[in-house]
Amino acid sequence: MSDDQGHAPEPSDYEMRLWSREERVLRFPADRSVGELQIHAVGDDEPVSVTEAQGEVTVPAGHMVSLECADEEAAGDLAFLDDLPDDAFAGFAAMGVNGAGLRRLGRQKDLFQVILEEPQAGDEDLAVLGQLPDLEILALDDEGSTGAWLAELAATSLMLLELHRTETGAAALHGIGKIGTLYNLKIVTGLLETGRLHELGSLPDLEAMTLWADTPIAAEQLSFAATMPELKVLDLKRQDGADALSGADRLALLKTLPDVDVNGLWYPAEKLNGMTAADLEDREASGVRVIDDEGAFNRVLVESRFVLAYFTAAWCGPCKQFGPLIDRFADDYADRLSVAKIDIDVAPELADRFQIQGVPTVFLLEQGEIVGSQTGAMPRRDLVEFVEPLLGTGHAGE
Repeated sequence: MSDDQGHAPEPSDYEMRLWSREERVLRFPADRSVGELQIHAVGDDEPVSVTEAQGEVTVPAGHMVSLECADEEAAGDLAFLDDLPDDAFAGFAAMGVNGAGLRRLGRQKDLFQVILEEPQAGDEDLAVLGQLPDLEILALDDEGSTGAWLAELAATSLMLLELHRTETGAAALHGIGKIGTLYNLKIVTGLLETGRLHELGSLPDLEAMTLWADTPIAAEQLSFAATMPELKVLDLKRQDGADALSGADRLALLKTLPDVDVNGLWYPAEKLNGMTAADLEDREASGVRVIDDEGAFNRVLVESRFVLAYFTAAWCGPCKQFGPLIDRFADDYADRLSVAKIDIDVAPELADRFQIQGVPTVFLLEQGEIVGSQTGAMPRRDLVEFVEPLLGTGHAGE
């Protein structure tokens, strides 16, 4: 991994602490596996090995461990943690952890990522997650609490929170508003107390806010977002992922939040000023060409001067949010370029041709020659700022 100038970033204190560890042996129950272990070199996302959490497992020096508990049955009290050191894991995922299990989990002080499905716990039990100082990523189904415990996460390093609840009320929203380190928030809920959404306005570093709720959200209930200096992405859907905004509300938010993508849309001020709500209703993507092989891609290159090649994959999480943005972008730019959507598992020869290292990745080609590329999901504004300078600039042949 490198920064924008190609330099390797400085390792964090957390990474340095894990990197300095010597080889060690973790001891799990000998008679059964409690899940799957992924062993990573510190600073590397790809696992060095994947093995069952059973018996003695040797962890090499400078490596960290993530455990995904078996999902055939509830993980319960996690009693096996009593035989492990309090710094055994960097990542942990389990279903059906109860209060005793959460208290044991709270002793694993090196955890930076926790995923909990259907925990059998209330506010007091879940509050122990606030005892994890290096926790950066948390995703959980929380049906058994009021959500007041979320305020305890202010003592962590939490950057990404994904929360699934049947009802998200004042206590939960107030608690989330106390987590000043958040930069990415996703709430998926049935009922949402929209009158208390302003509690989220106290998050100074929040860049992306996703609210999927069956309770309608009016544009004026999000006016607080105009005071959030880092906000770049606002995604408002129903709980099932369907668009929740009328054209009028979408237009009002685009004008109120001129620097924010709203449901995958962003327009420069000069275009936005002349738009009406009708312009934003029932928008269909017409410019995306789904590519199955290299021959189909080459035909697109012949037919269009400019082609935006969008590399994706069915298993890619960020692609699921970036894809709808690409669809709308293709519709708006249909008279200036073609968009070719390429699944790297369907057309691996194209992934090899473009030396794809990760998805999503986009390339802009002019007359078949690459004139620019970007890797990673991005707000529409950034996609526009990437493409616009390259359109019609005559790069091909230079």
